[in-house]
Amino acid sequence: FHLKEFPPSDLNENDVLCGRGAATNNRTGNRRFRTLIEHFRYVYMSAIRKEDKTEISRAIVDAVRNASPPGRFLKKHATKDVWCEIGDRKAWEKTSQTLRDLHDKATQKESDSQHSNASASCPTDYVNDVADSSEAVRATVDPLPHTVNTVEENDTSVKNANKVVEESIVKKEEADDQAAENK
Repeated sequence: FHLKEFPPSDLNENDVLCGRGAATNNRTGNRRFRTLIEHFRYVYMSAIRKEDKTEISRAIVDAVRNASPPGRFLKKHATKDVWCEIGDRKAWEKTSQTLRDLHDKATQKESDSQHSNASASCPTDYVNDVADSSEAVRATVDPLPHTVNTVEENDTSVKNANKVVEESIVKKEEADDQAAENK
């Protein structure tokens, strides 16, 4: 199995680079990826079934891959000055891990904030209103105001993720209704 290799000059603004440090964290594709993660972390963490969590992760990966230009999940080659595509499975795993890590960090930060007598509230209410959360994602997919992506350009990038989130919420509501009927 041969990994497709890309020289640094072939990277685009939607590529997500795996690795640590400023070189990867400050890239536009990584910032957009983290913004998607931030907006879907509550839905991901509130999903009960593993299949729903997997679908949310896949939808986020699809949103990156369906961006214009298409984003890729890349890892630096160990010995050459090239980046290699990590494939779907590892991209889904990276997305799921990032969702969990960000949730853990945010939960810790909220806990620290509450303990220091700051008025902090967990913004989970938007999970109950998919339309509001979808609009929030559409409005903030590009975290930098100086970037020229419009809402319409970003809209395609989040439609798949929003659809999966909506389906997940509907499935959860149906399961809750079924459980209530069975009591």
